[in-house]
Amino acid sequence: MATTGTSASPAGSGTQYYEAILTPDNNSGVSGTALVAQQGNTLDVTVNATGLTPNQVHPLHIHGFLDGRPSTVPTSANDFDHDGYINAFDSETAVGPVMLSLTDNPQLAVQSLFTQSGDIFPTADAQGNLSYHETFNFNLSQEAQFVYDLLQPLGSRYVELHGANVSAGTVAGSTGPLSAGYHTSVPVAGGLLHPISTTEGQTLSQTLAAAAASHVTLG
Repeated sequence: MATTGTSASPAGSGTQYYEAILTPDNNSGVSGTALVAQQGNTLDVTVNATGLTPNQVHPLHIHGFLDGRPSTVPTSANDFDHDGYINAFDSETAVGPVMLSLTDNPQLAVQSLFTQSGDIFPTADAQGNLSYHETFNFNLSQEAQFVYDLLQPLGSRYVELHGANVSAGTVAGSTGPLSAGYHTSVPVAGGLLHPISTTEGQTLSQTLAAAAASHVTLG
């Protein structure tokens, strides 16, 4: 399983845990689990997923609405162009825009709500598995604190994973139908974050770490 990040999870009575069960979008067959541990102005994020396009980069984000309303799970009702796929625009009508890019360079990601040219997203391994773990420290600047404040409350946010092979003309992009091949914009799995207990969070953290180490797949 492709693994990124080496930071240890925060621990202590001040840690709040949030879990998201990632279910498939667009019949992708992708599934997984996300865990966010929040302590002070630090977020420790772990994501395990399987069923991804092997050896490809898969953008990963936390989405939400800037006005604080909760995200909802995208459905066929959000397929505004009626092409049978939930593309990135369709999805954002339900989950909101990107609020945090879950990259391999978190010190850059915390500085902006928007995807940046230096962002490095995780890559699935040869079996289509991905294990991601990074810590995001929002104490670095006023800009980072602004991003952190907008992310609250985490229990109303949505974790989304992107990247799939498509056939020519079957999926609408921002400027027209996508060409055949691999496209990082296509949503393949996502789930709503919800709070869990400290005991559940600590147990899930250990389970995800063990699964990543042994190539066990969780969904």
